Amino acid sequence: MALDITAKITCDMCGRTEERPLRESMRHGRLSSDAPSLVREFPHWELLGRDGMPVTDDRVADGRVLCEGCARRYRETLERQRREVDEMFS
Repeated sequence: MALDITAKITCDMCGRTEERPLRESMRHGRLSSDAPSLVREFPHWELLGRDGMPVTDDRVADGRVLCEGCARRYRETLERQRREVDEMFS
């Protein structure tokens, strides 16, 4: 039985969207439905946590789906904020 399932991803910062058909896993013969797995299906997209690190656990509810450019800016902003806080206390 053939199913045509299309996933649509939207950047949480800039609103850019992308769609792509989903494929069955070669190993298990089934579709993955957890957020980290779905985001990995899209090249140049990332699911980042509040600390700027990639989310790999689907139980993390505060992840942000970001396109490549926004992910870079998000990490740079977090790093700048960390440096500013460090400078305040040193």
